[in-house]
Amino acid sequence: MFQLITQRFQNVRLAIFALILALAPLTHSSANDEISTKYQVMAGFLLQLPSYVQWTDNSSEIHLCLVGDDMFGGFIDQVLAAKVAKGASTSIQIHRISQGESLERCHLAFFSGLPSAEYLATQQRVLLVGQHEDFIDAGGMVNFYLAQSRLKFEINLAKVKQQGLAMSSQLLKLAKITGR
Repeated sequence: MFQLITQRFQNVRLAIFALILALAPLTHSSANDEISTKYQVMAGFLLQLPSYVQWTDNSSEIHLCLVGDDMFGGFIDQVLAAKVAKGASTSIQIHRISQGESLERCHLAFFSGLPSAEYLATQQRVLLVGQHEDFIDAGGMVNFYLAQSRLKFEINLAKVKQQGLAMSSQLLKLAKITGR
């Protein structure tokens, strides 16, 4: 019974999140506002994403690493603090690391730029998330992109499975799937 309630709660959260993504056009009066809104939506998604991914270590604490330039500023920390205040069940730690640093402690790594394919290939059991049009081709797993002024995402499902990670079917319904 508890699992059924938990699953329904996750489905409702995912549906609300999908609605926000679908209805939040990223058009504003200035380029700075657009960038700000884009990264606000991404920050929310990055903090929700661990709820729909299962890692092999079953850790109750998720380490989210922001690799390279911090595109979120303090906003992602504010969103995380609000989640914690509302009683979020998963503990998320945010780490800011330089491009090329080891991702050994990371469960999820967000890349502000495009890392080399060689660097991505050496990462093990880390969900690799980016925002560059060639990120999936370079070996990334989840990539954000703009389509019709809306933030969308694609998932390289083959790469996710290759790393021993599992994703909720509810999340996969919202994404463009590549690498089946």
